Amino acid sequence: MAARYDVYLSSTLDDLREERKAVIDALGGEGIGVKQSYGASERDLIATCLDDVRSCRVYIGIVGLRYGHCPPDGGGRSITELEFDQAVRANLPCQVFIKDEQAPHYAAGFIDADRHAIDAFRARLQSGQQLVPARFASAQDLKEKLLARIGRFRRLIDGVEPLMQARHRNAAELVSDIGLLFVPGTDDTVQQQFAAACGDQRFALLSVSPDETEYVGRVDAATHGCRAICWVLSPRSIARFATAGDKLARAVAIHRQRYGHVFGWLVDGASIAQLDAKWEFTHVIDSAAGGDIASAIEAAYRDVRERVPQIRPDRRIGIPYVPLALTDAEARDLLLDEAAFLARFEAFGDTPIVAPQLAALRAGIRTRFPDWPAGFYGPRRGDWRPFGAKRPTIDELLQRAIDRINDADRRSGRERMLLAGEDLKLQPRRYEIDEYLDDAYGSHANLDRIRDLGCLVLVDESALLHPRIRDSADRLLSGDRVAVMSANPFDPAPMTLERMLGGASILRVGTMRERFRDALDPRCELAVNSLERLERWLRLVLPELVPALGHLEPQAALRDRAEELLR
Repeated sequence: MAARYDVYLSSTLDDLREERKAVIDALGGEGIGVKQSYGASERDLIATCLDDVRSCRVYIGIVGLRYGHCPPDGGGRSITELEFDQAVRANLPCQVFIKDEQAPHYAAGFIDADRHAIDAFRARLQSGQQLVPARFASAQDLKEKLLARIGRFRRLIDGVEPLMQARHRNAAELVSDIGLLFVPGTDDTVQQQFAAACGDQRFALLSVSPDETEYVGRVDAATHGCRAICWVLSPRSIARFATAGDKLARAVAIHRQRYGHVFGWLVDGASIAQLDAKWEFTHVIDSAAGGDIASAIEAAYRDVRERVPQIRPDRRIGIPYVPLALTDAEARDLLLDEAAFLARFEAFGDTPIVAPQLAALRAGIRTRFPDWPAGFYGPRRGDWRPFGAKRPTIDELLQRAIDRINDADRRSGRERMLLAGEDLKLQPRRYEIDEYLDDAYGSHANLDRIRDLGCLVLVDESALLHPRIRDSADRLLSGDRVAVMSANPFDPAPMTLERMLGGASILRVGTMRERFRDALDPRCELAVNSLERLERWLRLVLPELVPALGHLEPQAALRDRAEELLR
């Protein structure tokens, strides 16, 4: 019979009754005893609770929006915080679950009127200095998160490995909800006020100077761990940006495609009328009239959260990807007079390679898709439809694959293993080859950085026939951390795989051909000619990118068993 050991369950009582029951239900039948916090009327309250904490093997804390009873001899701290301090002093494995502020199950009487103490405690827990707390939205959500970890409780009995310790954080994990960008040397006082009022992991306070030559790249590097991005704008910082050329306009435009939404936040008397029309924020928050900064921060947080569905109580990994595809205008270039088009390749010395392949491509187009490129492309590269007008775009295909992986009930055994058994979710973050083609204040170097850290590149093979794209693609596809897939709906009619991999091939770009043919690298797949193959490859490679992005090499045994584990 398995040995029994005790877990200490700490929380305020009446407001988290349902959540406490969910934890007890989750732990029941696992050979685990549960000791709990006491009511405020108990005699010798502190000594009793703290003795119980010391006698347990694991500490579990649940924190809502009530701070709890502060006994006279507790130094101004509540029983809940004293219990956590005791668990830390006793070196117990700890796991803290923090109830999301926007959770639907907060009754009006279960939120402290004076939020100062509970907000300070929540900020301390979320600082990342002692542990990485999990956030939950409901009692059922809490129960599911706890159940996902119960299987590892057994290791505690033999002292092999504490389960409820701080978890490893992937380098690509999105740890902050909102990245707040300040102008150093201009808004230092404003930034200090924000730091005093919002010192928790919902916010990352970041300083990037508009005087930086590589401003766009610096912003991207600073905000890589954030789910949303917001420029904090005072009259002084607005004036600084006005003298910095189009840096802010370019940064906002590029990061809108990265995040979907980009916010401006007016403070310290700034007005919308002062903003340049070229700074096309998706939404502007106006807190410039002054007043209580803490209240303004909470209102702004709710405002951003309503617009950004990715801000929720879960753990997410940002997946950088580049759709390396033609736009509609570039696709129509391929139908120009052949001599005129090939003349563009002379500067690259590629005319002997491109000429026969362009001819084969045109033959395939005329045979199979008389109206090409109509319906295949749009104004954006993510509008590329690899398999025809009535099929999904490449952006939609990627999101569909990610949605399937994020559905915990549909994850394969391989996916659970690569995601370390945790409740990690993936979130796409789109980069554009145009950031190479038209360097915007460090965007070129920044894409090199993303290539070296690891990313996903989805290649339209027709795009490699375009001279402007081919030159930049060669550099992007040279990284050994790049997972790359190329698709060609005309294969195998005009261009067999053998011919695609020949010496005079359009796929002699970066290391694609060598990785596919010689190294047999499963993270490199060429000449994909069906929707099913593309979706299967995405399902295979996306989970493997997670440890790679975390600077951990994927396990060779898992990679070799991909077909078996994917069933």
